[in-house]
Amino acid sequence: KKALVAIGEPAVEPLIEALRDSDGHVREAAAEALGRIGDARAIELLIEALRDKDEDVRRAAMEALGQIKDTRAVEPLIRALRGERWHIRRVIAEALGEIKDARAIEPLIKALRDKDVCYAAAKALVSIGEPAVLPLIEALRDKNRQVREAAKEALVSIGEPAIEPLIKALRDSDWQVHEAAAEALDRIGCPLRPIPQTLRLPDPDEVLDGKVSPDLKGLRDDEVYMMFSALAAALTRRQTQPTFVDAMLVFLDMAEQVSSDGRTDTIFVPLRQVAKGRLLHEAVNAANRIGRLTELQRAMHRAFEETPLKKFVGVLVKE
Repeated sequence: KKALVAIGEPAVEPLIEALRDSDGHVREAAAEALGRIGDARAIELLIEALRDKDEDVRRAAMEALGQIKDTRAVEPLIRALRGERWHIRRVIAEALGEIKDARAIEPLIKALRDKDVCYAAAKALVSIGEPAVLPLIEALRDKNRQVREAAKEALVSIGEPAIEPLIKALRDSDWQVHEAAAEALDRIGCPLRPIPQTLRLPDPDEVLDGKVSPDLKGLRDDEVYMMFSALAAALTRRQTQPTFVDAMLVFLDMAEQVSSDGRTDTIFVPLRQVAKGRLLHEAVNAANRIGRLTELQRAMHRAFEETPLKKFVGVLVKE
C-alpha cells in the first residue's frame, strides 16, 4: 500500500480496479491508498464503496472521500450519516468537515444531539466556518444542553466571522441565546479589540479625553459594541495615567446613555470586561486618592443599574 501511494497518479487506475476485488482487505487497502493519493478519478467508486457490506471498507471509503475533498461526495456521505454505527458516523462527520460544503451544515447541527458524534460534528462545523455561524447561533436556543454547549464552543473556535452575528444575538429575547453569545464574545476576546477600519467610528482615546462625543443613538448595535470594546481597551492602557478617573467617568456616562436607549445587552460584554477585569476596582482606588470617589460611585451606579452586573458593582460602590 505504501509503495502504491508513493507511485502516486500511475497507481490510481489499478487501485480503482482493486476496489472491485472480492477480498474485503484488498478493497479497504485500495480505498485508503486512493485517499492518500487524492485523485478525484476514484470518487464514483469510493461513493459506491459507501454501501460495501464490509464496515472497514465503508470506513476507509469515507476517510478517502474526506481526503479527496470532492463535493460530489457530500450528499452520499450525508445519507450514510443516518444509518451507520456511532464510530462510523464520527468518521462521516470528520469527512464532511474536510470537504467544507455548506450542504452538510444542517445534518451536522442535528448530529450535535448525538453524544457519540457531537465533538466530531462541532469540529466539522468549525471547518466549514462562516456559513455555519447563523445555524450555530440558532442552535444556541436548542432545548438540548449538549447542543447549546457544542454550538457555543464551535462559535468560539470560528472566531472572527462569528463576531458580528454574536453581537446581534446579544439582544435576542431568549436569555440562553444572549448569555451564550456574551460568553462566546468574551472568549473570542472582543472587548480588547481595536475598532476595525471598515467602521467609521471616532478614535477611542479622543472619546475618553472628551474631544469627541459620538452620537450613540445613530450607531448600529455592532458599531456600539465595537465602540465600547475599543473604549475598554483604551481604559486598560490608562490605568496608571492621571487621566484614568476622568476617562472612566466618560465611559460610564456613555454606558448610561446606551442603557437609557434600551440597548444594555449590546454592551454587556465590554461592561463585564471593565467590571470584572479589575478596571473598576482600580478606578475606585484612583478616585479615592484624589477625592473623587463619590462622583465615580454615582456614575457606576447609574451605568450598571440595568445590567446583570448590578450586584457585583454594588459591592464596589459601598466600599
